[in-house]
Amino acid sequence: MTAPPAMRPRPWLALGGLLVLLLPACWPYLAGDLPRTNDTEALVFRAYALLQSLRAGDWLPRWAPQLVHGYGYPVFHYFPNLTFYLLAGVHLISGSSLLAAYRVVMCAALVAAAVGAWQLGRKLWGRDSAGLLAAAAYSYSPYILYTAHVRGGLPEVLALAALPWTLERWIAAASGSRRALLGGGALYAAMILSHGGAALQASVPLALGAVWLGRSAGLWRTLRSVAQCALLGLALAAFQWLPALLEIGYAQVQQGYGASNIRYDLNFIGFADLFTYPRLPLNSDLLNPPVLRPLGVVALAAALAALLVRRRETVAWGLAALAGLCVYLALAQSRWVWDALPLLQRTLWPWRLLGPAALLLALLAAGLDSSSVGIRRWLAPVLLLAITVSALPFLFPPRASLTAPGSSAQLANSELPPLLIGTTTTAEYLPRWVTALPDGSAQRLALQTSADPDRLERAALPPDASAVHASNGWLRDEYELQAAAPFELRFRQFYFPGWRAALDGQPLQVRVTAPHGLIAVTVPAGNHRLVLQFGATPVRAAADALSAAAWLWWLFQVSAGLLVGAARTHNPDAVRPAGGLRRSAAAAGLFAVCFGVLLNVDSPVRRPGLAAGSQPAGMQHALQADLSGELLLHGYALRGLQLDLYWQAQRRLGVH
Repeated sequence: MTAPPAMRPRPWLALGGLLVLLLPACWPYLAGDLPRTNDTEALVFRAYALLQSLRAGDWLPRWAPQLVHGYGYPVFHYFPNLTFYLLAGVHLISGSSLLAAYRVVMCAALVAAAVGAWQLGRKLWGRDSAGLLAAAAYSYSPYILYTAHVRGGLPEVLALAALPWTLERWIAAASGSRRALLGGGALYAAMILSHGGAALQASVPLALGAVWLGRSAGLWRTLRSVAQCALLGLALAAFQWLPALLEIGYAQVQQGYGASNIRYDLNFIGFADLFTYPRLPLNSDLLNPPVLRPLGVVALAAALAALLVRRRETVAWGLAALAGLCVYLALAQSRWVWDALPLLQRTLWPWRLLGPAALLLALLAAGLDSSSVGIRRWLAPVLLLAITVSALPFLFPPRASLTAPGSSAQLANSELPPLLIGTTTTAEYLPRWVTALPDGSAQRLALQTSADPDRLERAALPPDASAVHASNGWLRDEYELQAAAPFELRFRQFYFPGWRAALDGQPLQVRVTAPHGLIAVTVPAGNHRLVLQFGATPVRAAADALSAAAWLWWLFQVSAGLLVGAARTHNPDAVRPAGGLRRSAAAAGLFAVCFGVLLNVDSPVRRPGLAAGSQPAGMQHALQADLSGELLLHGYALRGLQLDLYWQAQRRLGVH
């Protein structure tokens, strides 16, 4: 028996309102210059390096031969690459630049995060408007906006976007759904392949949340299904995380991070930081805007209110406990936990746990909408507006004009050793044999004209020896050699396990030079054919085989129709429409219109620039020091032991 038309679920109305609501969150990537972030440019150049490998036929790259001025860099071996595959895919399909692809993927990730939270919230509380509140609270949480608009952390945004979808599938798997099991495993693999550190940190609240929220199917059955989802995801992504973990000693990860003070024990946040918002009005011209990672105060207040009115419900208490655990692990008081867990220490940033905490608080806050204590119909739109308006200080990031990479020359020119190496700023993936960087000027010049230049150091050849570059492959080179006496060949290529040499079809020992860590081989007298190529190690081969078997099994299950599962009986009352749904959608539209006004006028929230004779908000003492027409030091403010300097660029930022 079907419900009357007026009582049928209206998820598309809520989803449409949600998409309108998300326009401000996506706006920095929809129009104008891109946000001036920490990582955007490096990620785009890394995507270009991966694109070059794909074009050369290396479909699962681990070594980037063009990076570090052609000496090579194992960035693809250690850092998950799903982000760069997505950027390359959008670029190839649409024909747009990689910067345009970055805009598309970032906006898609923000939408996916919101829709996932919406779906999970409406299923958890049984109302469309509850899902809408969960989506707004999650997608407008300061941590997600900070990660997207200040850090430019697209890989982590993708992992956070997959988090609510993964949690929903893990909960559904407890009911015995094969479809949910396969989906939950694939989504967990997507989290790992997006950002390993974020996925590792989120795994504990993800697993505990799935067990707690799905335990109605039976505790042991739920535990088994959650373990199956996790193991499937780990197997599907084993080709990436397993070699990276077991071969971490081949790179200078600890040295690179340690030299830059990127250590877990230096990156806890204080309790007051959870509630510190930017000063208003914002000045989008600031070169050094303050780094703030608070909780969403409106979502937090709504979550506490929901916990109060639902104090007899274990679901609410479970969400609150898990959110509290995530926040606690981000605070310095939890250092004893981090000190005891070396694997957790490799995730570096304890404050990353504010991402999972934002989702849990959003789900708990959404429970206030569907509570049974006489909540009025106007609560949903009021909460929706309050959540989004409170996020306004995070929606106006500084911007910069970037250029999309289009050649190996541009890729080489983007690197500035030792400050920027291989699209990383701490050189953490340099092979451990490299104790001093070689002079890269000759190799850098060679990359101006060739994407894969000859790396043989011909100046070191004996006068009576000859070496002909017979075949030039992306990761495989052949040389025809001739000499009257034994001699040594050196290559402008860093050694990394996987590089091997063969002379006339027989393995040839590779020597690693000091201090530059380059590849060298000794060749006997006579005529020979030398092959130098990069391949797998036993660990990588085993991990690849494990993932290949897992993906074949997964695809077989899908092709057999198990992804669809048994036909479901539609229950029109499973998700109830909310009385305030239309008002919530209207509130979303109203907020989007108001945001459009703020984009074009000075306001108490945003000040686009400094008018003549004005000074930055919060500045106490004026200096007006002009540094060669490049930078202007407006002045400073002294608050206790904290000194704030107020700089302004005199012209477009960039390297000239």
